[in-house]
Amino acid sequence: MKLLIFLVLCIGYTWARQTDYCYAHDSDPYLKFGSVTAFQADRNEYRPIPYCEARQIWMLSRHGNRYPHDAITQDLKGLGNVRDQIFVNHRSQRLGQFNGHLCDEDLENFSKWSLNVNMTMQMTRELTPEASRQTKSIARQIRAGFPNLFPFDLGDKLQNYVFRATKSQSTQATLQEFMVGLVIRSTPIEPEMNDTLLQAYQCCSHWKDGDENDPHHSKELTEFLRGHEFSVLIRNVSSRLGYGYDLSADTILHMYDMCRYDAALDTERVSPWCAAFSKEQLKVLEYATDLQYFYNAGPGRNANKIIGCFALKDMINRFRRIEENATGEPKGVFYFTHAFTILSFLQNLGAIDENEKLTAENYRSMMNRKWRTSNLVPFNANIVAVFYKCSGGQDQVMFYMQGKQMRLPGCDVGLCRWDYLKEKLAEALSQCTEDKCYGRSGSLISQSLISLIAILSIGSILLK
Repeated sequence: MKLLIFLVLCIGYTWARQTDYCYAHDSDPYLKFGSVTAFQADRNEYRPIPYCEARQIWMLSRHGNRYPHDAITQDLKGLGNVRDQIFVNHRSQRLGQFNGHLCDEDLENFSKWSLNVNMTMQMTRELTPEASRQTKSIARQIRAGFPNLFPFDLGDKLQNYVFRATKSQSTQATLQEFMVGLVIRSTPIEPEMNDTLLQAYQCCSHWKDGDENDPHHSKELTEFLRGHEFSVLIRNVSSRLGYGYDLSADTILHMYDMCRYDAALDTERVSPWCAAFSKEQLKVLEYATDLQYFYNAGPGRNANKIIGCFALKDMINRFRRIEENATGEPKGVFYFTHAFTILSFLQNLGAIDENEKLTAENYRSMMNRKWRTSNLVPFNANIVAVFYKCSGGQDQVMFYMQGKQMRLPGCDVGLCRWDYLKEKLAEALSQCTEDKCYGRSGSLISQSLISLIAILSIGSILLK
């Protein structure tokens, strides 16, 4: 009899609580989380170019998956209390109805959730085991794709390869794992104090101050987080989790950070924090991330070009020397940097031709935008350019992004005539000088201030 009563109560509880979506049952969850997106290890498209010989490979790569920095880690630690309250909400009634709309399986996943044991202040920005595996896999694919650039009898020819990373723990560790994957032991170039090549946003006052007509870095993002789309998201997520009031924007953003870090740290695990959001709500949050980067490193501000142009100039200058048959040039150049530099590099290259600017007001009309950081700068994002000497004297450069041929205007998919490329990029490179980077005064701005802007998480923005 007691068992029967228990079953009746359980059935009544399930019926009374209406659910509209069960994340645990979703066979195709939305996994585009902006710059905290896991690298997708699909098959690469590295192929030989007929009648051409690869002479040099040049790569600009983002670091692999890492644990969040200390400010985010501290915020995520407070989610245990939120999780407990979600349970209380789903087991209490208001006006005869159970609060909350999570399905039983999502609630069960919440009951099993705990903060990753490695999300500590001591492990901040350290690479994850998945990052180590993924980085070595990318290196092995590159080696297999261009065998003439990586002979197995390297002997004493290790000077044929250049490796350099920024001074951060995550990029340095990614560099080391990449060399393991390439089966190359070499001495990387030491990072510079004012690293305009790979981290110009930490030393370029021009980037911080902007051109005369450039908007403020965070203007559109702040307005979006105060606007209609985000207000509706807050209300609906709060209701879904059983709250009788709206959660703060910070709490919502912390839950989103936990969702995407959980998903990136363990691609096989279902994060209960993602169950707080519908697919449409995850797209709204992704757009907020895209807004942030559009105005910090993309076409949103003209001054953003300065932080990626030095890497582009390095690539062009190295290819010029190969064109001229200069002696002693490396077969491979591998740089490890951060999302800002890669996004600005792509802007300078002309790889992202967005017809309309992202703003706080046009989320709906930009659903098919090209500027999607989930695709452009996931963890381990990489741009590979290969210089080819071809029969007939027509040199070519092939571009790949995330192992896929990159579609560039004026090129045959990712294959560009070298003469066309030099002409196309001449004007952009003529504007790329250290004098312009540092501004008229030539003085450096506070590195700590720029670092703070650079690492800003949308979950850390204060809504005033």
